[in-house]
Amino acid sequence: MYGIDITGAAYQVVEFTLKRIPAGQEAIELSNRILKFAPDIQQGSTEPLEFVDFNRSNGRVALWWD
Repeated sequence: MYGIDITGAAYQVVEFTLKRIPAGQEAIELSNRILKFAPDIQQGSTEPLEFVDFNRSNGRVALWWD
């Protein structure tokens, strides 16, 4: 669907870049899936997100677990 390039991985983190940035309903659905998988994701904010803005990050996503 989107394709990814994995740019980093470690014990508690995985970072990737989407090859195709979703828009509209597709972006909402992917954002919801990512937030269910890693609800503590933040994009430069101190507050948890309600929506992942893929355009703001140029398709870069970093997920981590404590």
